[in-house]
This record gives sequence, C-alpha cells and structure tokens, in this order.
Amino acid sequence: MNHVHLDDLLGGLPLSTDGAREALVALGRALVEVYTERARPFLGGRELIFYLGGRDTVSLRFHVFRGSEEAWARLDDADFLEQERCEVIRIK
Repeated sequence: MNHVHLDDLLGGLPLSTDGAREALVALGRALVEVYTERARPFLGGRELIFYLGGRDTVSLRFHVFRGSEEAWARLDDADFLEQERCEVIRIK
C-alpha cells in the first residue's frame, strides 16, 4: 500500500465543505510527520516524497525517491499538481 484516502479513515467524511477538506489536509500533514519518523530508520539516507491532495478526495501517497525511476507524478509538473489539488512534500 502506498496511499491512503484520508476521508476513509474518518468514516467517509464528505468533502462538501472547505472546512472538511482543510481538516483532512491538516490530518495528512500530521501523518507525514508520523510516517517520516517511523520510516527514517529504514531509509538509509534516501528521500521520502509525499503527495497530499486530490480533486474528489484527499489522499496521501508516499514513495521513496530513487532518482532514476519515474515518480507517481513529475515533481516539476505544476499544472498537473494544481489540477489534482495536490502538494508535494519532500523529506530528506
């Protein structure tokens, strides 16, 4: 598993309000901190990449950056990330 739909964690919280979306994004940022601390001992200095957001749901995707391999989305594709309402969080 490399992603989680945050609204599923809260019993399908609807995204009908901006407040609900903001709460899910805040939850996602907190999970980034937890996942980072849990994963750091196993990373061997590699970088973690998190994608937080989505159009219809708020999901958190996480990957280990391997440099030569394709990422889920190009990190420099601002148009795609904006369209998907997604932010990239990089942890070294």
